Amino acid sequence: MPPIKPNFNQIAERAGVSPSTVDRVLNDRGGVSEARRKKVLEAARMLGTARVLPSAVRGSMHFDIIRTKAETDFSRRLDAALQKFGAMLGKSISIHRSIWADEDQTTLSRFIIRPRHRRHGLIMFTGDTPVIREALEVAVGNGMPAVLVVNNLTGLRVPVPYVGVDNHAAGATAALLMGRFQQRPGRVLLLAGSPHYLPYRQRSEGFKQAIARDFSHLEVVGPIDMRDDDDHAEAAVRSRLMGPTPVVGLYSLGMGTAGIERALDRLSRERRPAWITHESTPLHEALLQKGRIAALIEQDAEAQAFYALQHLLYANHDAPEPDFPQTRFHVITAANPWLLPAPTP
Repeated sequence: MPPIKPNFNQIAERAGVSPSTVDRVLNDRGGVSEARRKKVLEAARMLGTARVLPSAVRGSMHFDIIRTKAETDFSRRLDAALQKFGAMLGKSISIHRSIWADEDQTTLSRFIIRPRHRRHGLIMFTGDTPVIREALEVAVGNGMPAVLVVNNLTGLRVPVPYVGVDNHAAGATAALLMGRFQQRPGRVLLLAGSPHYLPYRQRSEGFKQAIARDFSHLEVVGPIDMRDDDDHAEAAVRSRLMGPTPVVGLYSLGMGTAGIERALDRLSRERRPAWITHESTPLHEALLQKGRIAALIEQDAEAQAFYALQHLLYANHDAPEPDFPQTRFHVITAANPWLLPAPTP
């Protein structure tokens, strides 16, 4: 026999509201608060109501994207993808983007906990500080849906989903490529950005562990802090090119590409180290085509944007629960440039 469809009285009892409230919600007549709409729709789903349910939110949904990192090509692609998918949804989605300096921690904490406008969810792309952690825990504890992208703040006291790549695996993949590209023994410079940025630390750990395990002919030097700055990167590489043991590889995790290229510019083709880095940028793509960079490890900005929005819609009872592992990363070489993302308008 087919399952018995729940009636309004059963849904009302489950949701703790009146049958007339259930009627208004399921027939989308308005006059019911968002909190009660969500309770009714959640009860209807739990009881297996066999009908198309209305949205849990009447009017526009407002999602905040909060970032504390400097502007990068990847962050611009991620922003563009969030705007694109927001516009493609069948209902009105308003996405508010804000970028915060690291020194604005107190003001940012207040904004995370008490927004200046009506908010239905947070997409967080931030550094890992005690102030940000505490503010996020308070906001989520008060019922605000949130999702982390790019940087996973592990060990939070409240569950916050993470949408992004496995950075430890990305570093181990870079080590595998380095060991295959470079057969002669020598030093490999591990060039990182800020040591406080968790993805850099995870990539560094994955790289060093895989090199030590599988490629004993390579000696990792670093991580060396480039401070995500071209001049610091140039000085760091130049100072280490001299010595009895040759530099045969470079693994750079953050910004500073122009400085690294300046340091390597005078080396002959035979002496140039195998260079692996992250993310597609116009400069990286040009150096890839010239043979200066051997491989790029590229995150999928569109997948991260899509699943981040799906998490927030699910939390607002307006989409099915996302079902995916971590998003994938791609290895790009001069032989498969078609994997490079389209330019951001």
